Amino acid sequence: MLNVQPVIVTDLFPAERKSLLDLLRTFNNDQWFSETICTGWSVKDIAQHLFKDDVGILSRKRDKFIMPNSSKKEFKSNKEFVEFINTKNQEWVDISRSFSPQILIDLLELTGRLTYDYWQTVDQYKIESSVSWVSSDEKLPNWVDIAREYTERWLHQSHIREAVKAPLIYETELFNPFVRAYMLALPLTYKLIETNLGNTIKIVVEGNAGGV
Repeated sequence: MLNVQPVIVTDLFPAERKSLLDLLRTFNNDQWFSETICTGWSVKDIAQHLFKDDVGILSRKRDKFIMPNSSKKEFKSNKEFVEFINTKNQEWVDISRSFSPQILIDLLELTGRLTYDYWQTVDQYKIESSVSWVSSDEKLPNWVDIAREYTERWLHQSHIREAVKAPLIYETELFNPFVRAYMLALPLTYKLIETNLGNTIKIVVEGNAGGV
């Protein structure tokens, strides 16, 4: 059972997306094709990936769409699951490389709005979500899944900003929840670490992300 203070981030999605779009609208061609820390992906590739993230949420979760005759894929390990996701992500980036930068901006503006509208309808505390890096064997409140999606967007926008040497998103309102959400991974991360009974781990976060 997850026993932590909820990290409610639903109302942060519009500000995060506006920050991204404002940045993308300033790019020249060289900046769109700047290399990022994501091996083999340019700034534009990451923007394409973020569009896929939105479409995936809307199709799978809002619309409950399932491909006819599709079957649920079973994974033997988290490593196998990650490899599967990475392959699917690369397939999409390859397919969507013909999208123009302006089309991407238009699409990200639209899907950002639609995704936020959907998140507002979700019962934050209903236990029906799965997030593998928080818990490998139990369902979690929906707010955990939404926070996971927020970390995805914050982190990839940071990859874009680093590539073009733009300031990172260090405003407390947007940065603190990102760090708090990632802290949810710590119990599972340390679950198999052998230690003496009563030992504790204390993490202090200072600066703009402080208060975690």
